[in-house]
Amino acid sequence: MELFGQYGAQFVSFGLAIVLAIAQYFLQPKVKLVWGLTHGFMHKVTLEQTSEEEADHIAICTNYHLLSNNGRGVATDVEVTFNYIPKNFEVWPQRQFETSVNPNGRFIVKFGSIAPREQISLNVLMLHGETPSILSVRSNEATGKLIPLIVNRRFPRWLYVVVGALLVLGFASFIYLVIELVGVFAALSSTPAAP
Repeated sequence: MELFGQYGAQFVSFGLAIVLAIAQYFLQPKVKLVWGLTHGFMHKVTLEQTSEEEADHIAICTNYHLLSNNGRGVATDVEVTFNYIPKNFEVWPQRQFETSVNPNGRFIVKFGSIAPREQISLNVLMLHGETPSILSVRSNEATGKLIPLIVNRRFPRWLYVVVGALLVLGFASFIYLVIELVGVFAALSSTPAAP
């Protein structure tokens, strides 16, 4: 105890420095790359036949991939690796990107940066075969995470407001209940036992 009295200010300043370092780590902007396949489809398109040897239909496969930076930091040098080169490939919204093929024959699309909360769609279309899949997404700051995506119904704005208000009221009621229970237990524990 005498040691704390003599060096108390140093212990407090050291503890405060640790707390601030932890807070800075959790509060600094981070990159959170996520990607997923929103939908894909195989279209069977009927063709006009000019001879008996020609096929009467063609298979057209499409995939719509979504890439997003859900973090608060900017992702730099983002690479999206497909398992092979697609014949038809689109990026939306239109932006600058570079393509290359690595020594293993994998197709790489590279973006200079992706801003926080920015989304990019990668649309692939193939004739007579399946579309290539994304193998990995990475940047200088983080590795992308594959997430499941679904098409979701959009409800009216008033419904979201009502649900949000009910959640806030429910949370406030829960906090009130906890405070009341703590008060009841405090009152029960402070009453003297009957002799």
